[in-house]
Amino acid sequence: MLYHNNPWHLSGDTGDTGDHGPIWRRWVDAFLLHDPRLTLTARHDYLLVHKQRYQCTGPACGKVYGRHKRTIKLDRHACIACGRPLRWVGRFDKLGRLLEGPGEGGGSAGGTPATAK
Repeated sequence: MLYHNNPWHLSGDTGDTGDHGPIWRRWVDAFLLHDPRLTLTARHDYLLVHKQRYQCTGPACGKVYGRHKRTIKLDRHACIACGRPLRWVGRFDKLGRLLEGPGEGGGSAGGTPATAK
């Protein structure tokens, strides 16, 4: 698996901040030249557990958003699928267990959303 940060570490170039930008692509091409049997894609097939989770409040939507940090601002962001407000679901551990939820010391970082991230 070619992790996103490995190409920048290997090349020493920190100027390209895109996840699958030119530096990443160069390393994929180099690995494929070395061993064409490799399968390298921009997608992963493992379960990604985010520390922070948000969910759309739209009754017909319910889309869940995950973040490693609490970066969604509920007074500015909304569901990208339906435009409805988001709610903070909570903070989770590496196994996906709820550690903190609304009303448990973390609050809801409330507000009225306007745009999606």
